[in-house]
Amino acid sequence: MNRLPLLHIYAYDTRYSVPQWRTVDADPAQAHTVAQQILDEHETYLGVEVWLEDQRLVEVRRGAKP
Repeated sequence: MNRLPLLHIYAYDTRYSVPQWRTVDADPAQAHTVAQQILDEHETYLGVEVWLEDQRLVEVRRGAKP
């Protein structure tokens, strides 16, 4: 059975001085979609980074052009 890799998510929130951290099992090819979905969860999120081990896969920021 192939297991999806563990992606590390850092959500930058205006309410906190440090990013919120969570993990998800997801295909790295879907990193942008995952980041955008998380960014859309809360209006207070300014940006989201998705990491696979020591490599940043994607960063999305509120109001940034694609």
